[in-house]
Amino acid sequence: MKSIAIVCCECVPFIKVGGLGDVTGALYSKLPRYLDKKVFLPGFRQILEKFESEKILECDVFFSQNRIEKVEASQAQKISKCVFNRKSALL
Repeated sequence: MKSIAIVCCECVPFIKVGGLGDVTGALYSKLPRYLDKKVFLPGFRQILEKFESEKILECDVFFSQNRIEKVEASQAQKISKCVFNRKSALL
């Protein structure tokens, strides 16, 4: 099975600010069903409050000796899209 990952900052129905959210949502829905497709989004408050999610990964991201940040990935319960959740400063 082929896998496709779409990484973006907005996607309908999760969050929409401009046209990118419409394009990302349309692209996801038009990809064939036989593909393993996932959308990765930042863990914006609006997304995390609106959709119930389950933490699936937690790790440290090393930027330098002085900057290590905790990061977790959560998967939306009712929708097969994954939400990337930042616990500290912007990545």
